[in-house]
Amino acid sequence: MDYIPDGSIQHAGREMHRRELVLQVWGRGQALLVTVCSWGLGLLACVVVALVLTVVGSTMSWYNRPYLVLGLYYSTMIAALMAVHWGLTLLRRRHAGEVAGGLKVLGESEECNDWNILERYWDATQLLWLVLVLWLSSKNVLSYYLPTLWAVCTGTAVCVLSRWTLGLGRKGNKLGLLAVFLGASLLPLLFTVYLCFNIHMAIIPILGRNGTLGSPEVVVAIMSGVLAIACTSFVCPCTC
Repeated sequence: MDYIPDGSIQHAGREMHRRELVLQVWGRGQALLVTVCSWGLGLLACVVVALVLTVVGSTMSWYNRPYLVLGLYYSTMIAALMAVHWGLTLLRRRHAGEVAGGLKVLGESEECNDWNILERYWDATQLLWLVLVLWLSSKNVLSYYLPTLWAVCTGTAVCVLSRWTLGLGRKGNKLGLLAVFLGASLLPLLFTVYLCFNIHMAIIPILGRNGTLGSPEVVVAIMSGVLAIACTSFVCPCTC
């Protein structure tokens, strides 16, 4: 048996570790790009709906019936987010069936499954929320407590308890893993929904009284799209 120097083994181990680290960072960078692009496409879809309503002369239907924003803009944003995630998931699974050993997507070097991808989407979304926390706190905006709550609750489930939560998925306990993820999102989701309700109750009457100024339909579309992102940013990847 040939003798392999210990130094060569250590060097190979360091190279593998460095390569895996680069792939993990690259994978999360791709997840970050997909997340931002899905948000942008969702906002664009909301604006398109608002412009169509403006062209056909059916604007400000939400003034007397504020609940219409749920069907007009919230559902549009959520549909766009889910379409992006579902589309990429279908492409990955289709290609995984054609390529031996699975598809190397989002930087996965050896094992690539839905739970690894989900973890990376959550890491990317947490990074965006943390950036928002830093920006709001630097501007002395007291509402930074909301993204902080999202980051803390989801970070506890995915980062602190990562070995346990992802172990559930790898063992086939998909319902248990989804329950953990959705449970971690429950408390911040309730606060976010309450905030959305109050924002709409405060802003919609003002925009209705000033409907001749600017484009209130576009303003409501963008506002509703952003609030829909706040409500579903961690939930949509779980549906794929």
